[in-house]
Order: sequence, then C-alpha cells, then structure tokens
Amino acid sequence: TDWIFALYVQPSTCEEALCNEQDEVIEDDMFTLRRENEVNPCRRPRELPEWFLDDSVNKHTMLNFTVEGLEDVLFKFEVQILNGLYLSSEFFFEEIATVSKTYPKRSNDTIGQYNREERLISPLIAKDQYLVPTKYSWLVWYQREIGINEIDYPLNLPDRFDALEKGRVNVDFNVSAEHFEEYLINGEAEVMNVLDQNIDTSESYWTLDYDQDSGESRHYYVRKYRENYIEWFDESNDKLEEEEVTFSLQYFPYFSNCYTFGSRIPVYGLTENEHCELPDPVADCDPEYNDNPYNCYPREGWDRRDYDALVHVDDVKPVDPYLTMFGYPIADWCTLRLRCNYEEDLAQKAVNPRWFEAGEEDTLFHIWYEPLSEDFYAQGGQYLRQLNDDDPDHMLAVTIGERDVAGDYSCTTLCYPRTVTLRFEYYQITQRTKRLINAEVSLADFDRDDTETYYDLYFEMEPLGWLDLVINFAFEMEVFLLLYCIIGIITIAFASTHWALQRIFTTLKNPPKFRYFAYLKLTVPPIVTGVLMGLMPISVILFFLFVLIKGDTLVTSAISTVEDVTGNDVSLNRRMLAEEDDSSACGYSFDCVGESYEDFEKVDVTRIDAVRTGRIVSVMFCCSLYLVFLGARLFIPTRVSKRELDIQEARNGAITKKYEIWIPTTWKRSNFIMWSLIMVVICVIGVEFSLSPYFGGALLELIAVFQLVSMVFDIIFGMGLREALLMGPVMTTFGLWVGIVTLGADDFLDFVLCYFIETSIGL
Repeated sequence: TDWIFALYVQPSTCEEALCNEQDEVIEDDMFTLRRENEVNPCRRPRELPEWFLDDSVNKHTMLNFTVEGLEDVLFKFEVQILNGLYLSSEFFFEEIATVSKTYPKRSNDTIGQYNREERLISPLIAKDQYLVPTKYSWLVWYQREIGINEIDYPLNLPDRFDALEKGRVNVDFNVSAEHFEEYLINGEAEVMNVLDQNIDTSESYWTLDYDQDSGESRHYYVRKYRENYIEWFDESNDKLEEEEVTFSLQYFPYFSNCYTFGSRIPVYGLTENEHCELPDPVADCDPEYNDNPYNCYPREGWDRRDYDALVHVDDVKPVDPYLTMFGYPIADWCTLRLRCNYEEDLAQKAVNPRWFEAGEEDTLFHIWYEPLSEDFYAQGGQYLRQLNDDDPDHMLAVTIGERDVAGDYSCTTLCYPRTVTLRFEYYQITQRTKRLINAEVSLADFDRDDTETYYDLYFEMEPLGWLDLVINFAFEMEVFLLLYCIIGIITIAFASTHWALQRIFTTLKNPPKFRYFAYLKLTVPPIVTGVLMGLMPISVILFFLFVLIKGDTLVTSAISTVEDVTGNDVSLNRRMLAEEDDSSACGYSFDCVGESYEDFEKVDVTRIDAVRTGRIVSVMFCCSLYLVFLGARLFIPTRVSKRELDIQEARNGAITKKYEIWIPTTWKRSNFIMWSLIMVVICVIGVEFSLSPYFGGALLELIAVFQLVSMVFDIIFGMGLREALLMGPVMTTFGLWVGIVTLGADDFLDFVLCYFIETSIGL
C-alpha cells in the first residue's frame, strides 16, 4: 500500500501503548484506577467500511464517503502517503475533495426564525460552548424483543461501546445516485455488491463485556464512550437492561446496502432527498367524471405540478382544520427509487423470519410521530420507551402493510421480494412543521432466486388532505367536538324528517300532538335521579379502593419522585422497596403483599404498576358482580302473598317440604343472574375480538351481523327469562356493547357510517 485514507474524529477516547522518558511501557495504576494510557482524542484513525477496503472495489474513481455524527464531532480526513518514493506526488492530492454538510431541516424547519430554539454545543468540541440551532428529525425506536420473538435482527444495528472509541460516527462508503443512474443507462454491471462487515448480534453485543476485576463499573464505560444505546435496568446497582433493551436511531433498520447511502439510510435522507419527484402521470382517470378528483392527482395538468416536489417554505400551504375543509395542502411530496442489495445470506434460513419474510401486520420497528431534537435523541431508547408508555397511540408501528405474492401462498420463507415500498403519510400542521400519521412497508414481485441479491426500494411520502386527516383522527380534540356537534345536528334533522313523513302520511284522522317538552319533563327527572343515586355510592367505593391501592399517585406533591428503572416516574418509597433488604420496607399499602397466594415476598419493584392495575381490575370485577346481584333483587323484589304465609306457618305436610326446596323468588333471581352473566361473557369476548386487526376491516359487515345476532338473542334470552321486564337490562347490555365496539373502527369515516346505520335501524 502506497497511500491510505485516514479519518480522525474528536472527541474520541482510546488506549495507546505509551512509554515514559526511560522508554518503559506505562501501566495503569491498579490502586488509583487512573487510566495512564487513555488518549483523548484518539491518535488512531476510524475504521473505514468493508465496501471501501474490499479489493474488488475500484478505488481509481470518484469516491463518496458519508460520516454521520452521533453527537457533536469534529472530523479530519487525511491522505497519508506511506511510501516515500511517492512524496513528490503530494500535490496531486491537493483540492481533490468536496465536503457537503447535510442535516434534517424540513420536518421542523426553524431556519430564519428569530425565536428558534438553540442549544449549547458540546464542551468536548468548544470549551466556550457557543449556541447552535436545534435540529429536529423523526426518530426510529427499535426493540430487541422484536428480534428475539418476531423478526430476525437487522444487519445494520449500531456499533456500541468500544466499537466507537475512535469517534461516535457512522461511516459509509457509497455510490452516488448520479453514478448509479449512469450505470443503468449504459447497461453495465452492478457497481456495488460488496457486503459490509455486519454487526455480531450474539449475546456479547447486548451485554457489556468488561473486566469486572479492574474495579470499574458499567457507569464508567457508559461515561467514557458517551454511550446512548443503553437502558438502565437498575442504575443504582450498576445493572443494564439486556433482554428488553431498545435503541433510538436516526436511520432505518433493515434497509441497507443501498446506492447513495450504503449501510444506513437516515430518515431525513429520504424525506428530504434532493432527488424527490412527483408521482408519474396516469392516463385512465378523468377528474371531471371521477367522484373524488383528487384521486387523479398524478394526471397531467394537476395544479400541484406548479411546484417542486420539495416545496419552498414560503409556498407551503398547510391544512387548516377549520378553514380548509375538504381541501388539500401544498407541501413536500416525494417519490424516490433506490437500488439496494440484500445483506442477508438468502439461501440460509433463519430461526425467526427475516424482514422480507415477515407476514402482513408484522411490526418491523416504530417511529415517533413528531420530530424530536438532538437532546431527546441523546437520551436513547429509554426516552422513547417513556413516550410510548405515556402515549402509545402516537408511537407509530411500521408494519408490513401488504405482501403481494401473486397467488403463491407458499411464498413465505426463502422467497425474496424485488420491490419494497416504504410509504409515509403526514400532516402539514404549519408552514414549517410536519406530523407523521401513517408509515408502512409493502412487499411485491417475489421470486426464489437466491443468487440475485438486488431489490428496488421505493419511498413514497404524501401530505394528507383534510378529509384523510379526519379519517385518521389526526386533528385535535376540539375539531372532533365540532364535528360531533355537526353530526348531532344532522341526526336531529334526519329524525325530524322521519317524524314529518310519518305525520304527513299517517292514516289517523286526529294524529297526536308533538309534545316534546312534556315528554322530557316526564322522563328526564327519574332518569337523572336514578343515575345519580346509583352512581354516587359506587363512585365513592371505587375511589376509596383506588386510594387504598394506588393512592400515592394522587399525592405527587408530597412524595419525592425519582426515575424508575423502566423509565417511569415513581415515588421514592418504591425505590426503597427495590433497595431495602428489610422485608418490612414497603412502597405503599398493599405493595408488601405478594401478587399471588404462593408468593410470600413483597411485590417486585419492576411489577408494581402491573400488580396494582390487576388489583384494581379485581376490585371492579367484584363490584360489578355485586351490582348484578343487587340488580336481580331490584328487578325481582320479594313478594310475600297470603298463600306463602300460610305455607310458612303450617311448617308440615308435603306441600311445605316442596316449597322449602323450590322458592319461586330465589329461583327466578338465580335464573336472571345466570342469563346476565352469560351476556356479560359474550360481550367480553366481543370486546376482545373488536381489538383484533380483523375487526376494523369488516366493521360495516359486522354491524349488519350484530343486528341479526340481536334478533336471535331476543328469542333465546326470551325463552330463558320468560318476562319482558327482565329482557330489558340484558338486551340493553348488548346494545351498549354494540356502541362500544363501534369505537374499534379503523378510521373516522367507518365510525360515522356505523353510527348512521345504527341510528337508521333504531328509527
């Protein structure tokens, strides 16, 4: 080798073999734990990717390196001449490189704003710590449990700990998009098919392997390497999470070995790519005759084509929830194609399905719906876990939306898609801010040729219009309150029209007058009184039991809070429960009591929330069961007739013995309770079914089925109860259940349609 490329990064910390003035190797002091051989910044260059180092790669051309900083860094790229015979060629290497600096800026664009958020740069870069603008990007959340239980690990996981000792940067060697297109035009062979050195995902990757006899702790190594790909299991006892560790990533897992990017594709590298284009026109759609002309958007003459794919911030027109009803935004729209190569050994089966073998609805990773700053990224997966615990609806699961196998249903393993589509749908809130609504991956064009490693990655990013945002529940609560009011007005108008038609076409000579307020005066007071009388005592009891089991959460101002090992804020006495060896130390109330009859120990600190929730559910179940028995007594009161008194007074004879065994009131109540519990079990099973992915897709058909089932239940429960009064509460429970499961609709449109269908059937 006559010359090499060398990449130096600061800050970096690595150990060097240093010598003192007597040429003796300096050794670490084992008593003071002082690291004499640690050098900062590191004097050795960062390792370059295998894509560059491989002998088959042509290095006599334009070379394209990507350096992605995981923190504030300074880097220096050098050409080092190793053979002295070539020192005279030094001037050939002058002014041969161009450095382009890119960063995320369009998901939350703060450029040019006088009040934009700023942060202090790292003191490891500049001791004076000047202010720099805060940058925002969508962050990916990857969980190890997905790799253990569902989909095999991605091969582009990040380096950890000492693998980044020479600088916390990801280095990729890649082929530019222009170079790739040139090769396609010329019909030449692939220009990049060298697999990078993949991360070893064995147990050693997930655990911090270090010399425990050295006296140092995991805290030391976390601080030394400024590691953020960690989660503390118990920070006070120096224990890291290993089984359920999660990562906060700025790039997409799984999609790697792609032209333009290499092993890692940053999220903003796709969403803000300069090669983004608008969709190609279609010829089989006429906006003049189409029910929804916007479905013809790729057509020539589409007004969106007056702007670039990535719109200038001054030309962006966001969606206003009140002023742009049924309108569409002018915002970034991107379609992009990349040629990639599988890094997996295609011919070798894996224990878990690989990402391209995953089934529909399988989750690959998650992404937070709003762009987050670098400070939140530095907090790692533990911060994203906390966001998910607090608001799981906004942690978007990136799933396999469609797996088009073209009828070959045996195409599950050892079957490779050649077309992979990653689709983003977002909400343009203001001219400068976006919010991600949906994200999914589709697979198509499968074959079984394991000798071909290529596939085409298509990226599609589309801004949603007002109606689509409503359908996806993307607006704030106030917007939907207004929509519900409008729907209520429409319902009243619909019912009024129905009443008017009945009034006009009635066959009665003297139809009754419309006495709406008299009807309310007659019916509302008893209903309100009954509801309050029944609700107040139950509410008091449930509140008392909640305070008894989980009361410390209501007094946050009186109890100091610390960070729990799972990332949740919990009271200090829970930490005492985890740290104290004394069995008498308790967190709160029943936390000293084991979670089962076989468990005599106090509740594990990591399971306190789950155990408390289970106990509250048990309390609610007992109260509900009591209410069923109480309802039976209310609907079937004890009636003591003269005949029954005579029987009780006689206390002899065959008839007395008969009525001692068969007491009509008791048997009638027992029968009512039995049929009530049967209906409860049916409704619970139905609620569980409503949470499945199969329910929302067929909701309209299921509503019709529920009406038929209601008629069948009327017959079956009528035969069992044999009294119309007792049928009321049981069938009312089924009606309430139908209303509740309607909330399981996939989108707002299905929910509204189900509502009007049920209203029409009721009328």
